[in-house]
Amino acid sequence: MIPSYRKFIPKLYAIIAVIAIPLIIVLSSGNTVNQSNNIINSSTIKVNALPAFSNIKIGDSNINTVNSDIKILENTATTISVEKENFLKETWDLFSPKGINTLVNLDPVYLLPAKPIEIQSEYNIKNILDFTLTVSEKDAKTYLLPYDISSFKTPIPLDVSYEKISSRPIKLDTRTFFFPNSKCVIYNLNEKYFALDLNTLLTDITYVTKINDNSLLLNNKNRDLYQYNLESKELKFITNDTYSIQTLEESNSVFVLTEQGIFKIDRGAVLTQDYFQSSKVSFRNQIEGINKTLYQSQDKNDFGIKFLNNATILKFNKNLYVNQEGIKEWKLLAKNINQFTTSDSKVFYLDENYNLMSLDVYEQQLFYVGSFKKEDSLDSKLYYSPDWNRILFYSNNIIQSLYYNKNHIPTLPSSPILYNQKNDWLLNHYCYAGIVEKSQFCIQDNKLKIYRNVNFLPTL
Repeated sequence: MIPSYRKFIPKLYAIIAVIAIPLIIVLSSGNTVNQSNNIINSSTIKVNALPAFSNIKIGDSNINTVNSDIKILENTATTISVEKENFLKETWDLFSPKGINTLVNLDPVYLLPAKPIEIQSEYNIKNILDFTLTVSEKDAKTYLLPYDISSFKTPIPLDVSYEKISSRPIKLDTRTFFFPNSKCVIYNLNEKYFALDLNTLLTDITYVTKINDNSLLLNNKNRDLYQYNLESKELKFITNDTYSIQTLEESNSVFVLTEQGIFKIDRGAVLTQDYFQSSKVSFRNQIEGINKTLYQSQDKNDFGIKFLNNATILKFNKNLYVNQEGIKEWKLLAKNINQFTTSDSKVFYLDENYNLMSLDVYEQQLFYVGSFKKEDSLDSKLYYSPDWNRILFYSNNIIQSLYYNKNHIPTLPSSPILYNQKNDWLLNHYCYAGIVEKSQFCIQDNKLKIYRNVNFLPTL
């Protein structure tokens, strides 16, 4: 090298650094360069699809990588799809908001197999109660048909018409199911299953729960609370001014909403009026923050209570409230909601127009997630599956699903959740409302079909 040129090398490096370093910083923060060489905001979409070697497409262009970071310019709409032969295709419409950088993790996206496991049976499968039990029909007679992943078990005859147990049930415990449309209960007593029409016991029932192995609690529109013993067939009045009841299996408790507050009753307790009134009252003083004059008879979706790490979420009269640990008052979160579910610190709820909202209880950040098709059905259910990163809405014969990764944190509180699944996940199926061990249990054409995928190793 000519000696006289050497003195320019440090200056050249300095010039390159002055130009490159800010550019690297800008691009690493999420910005990108458009076709006019202008630096603008963008959204980065990270896709990791399983099974491995799935085909990832942005618009009509193939990405074809196991892990893909996709840049979408601000104020731009596009479609991302993930597909693999012999698996159900996933498709999302995305919009990159103007003026901010965002990061969305589709990581991982689990694809369900297109061809389900089908268990053969001479019975017509009509309804699915959970992942071990179906309602079936043969020769105009109704049966419970137990099953596992490989075969059906011995059918159990039921003395009830199929029409009484044809809708989506509420699961009171592992062997007790309530059908709100018909007010019918299927229960197990002494290792035998029975069907009971509750209309023969009490009129205008609004809700039912299980208080112990052989007793039900019944609530009616007159706000009376009764206990019914399945063995002795005795119906006993407990108390009045009861607006709703709900079972929380995870805490083995029953919560009763009354004018005096919310009572927590341990399952297994023998109830009397004195016991009920002296039982532990949850949030007795804190309930003062809720207008009691708004109390009314509750339908099956209108009273709910769930617990997060340091907060209690309460729904009644179509409003959603939160009480954080150590704070006396209840805070109104949302009005006129349809349903809600929780995950970690998040509450997901459907508003009256079936828009799905995500609310972080502790950070008080509210986001629009997407919209579901409004179904005028009493059988609908909102469910979050952490195994599949899915918020699922089961209604009639359609499962609508939104991908939601709990680790996604928007750059700004005002930025929207970017991913909204475009297509219905499974059509013309009646499915159990919840994914169990990465399996979805469905009924189609009077047959039980199990969409099961536990092996995500590369398929060559």
